[in-house]
Amino acid sequence: MISKIDICNAATFGNVIQVMDDLKKFNYLFGTNGSGKTTISTILAD
Repeated sequence: MISKIDICNAATFGNVIQVMDDLKKFNYLFGTNGSGKTTISTILAD
C-alpha cells in the first residue's frame, strides 16, 4: 500500500516538493480544475 507520495517538476507541480502523507487504503482527492488531480493519478498509474 502506498502511504506517502512526493511530487515535484510534474505538470502543475513546481520545483518545490509537495508531500501527501498519512495515506490510507482509500483516499479522496478533490480540487479545482488545474490543481493536479489527474497528474497525481497519472503518476500512480505509471
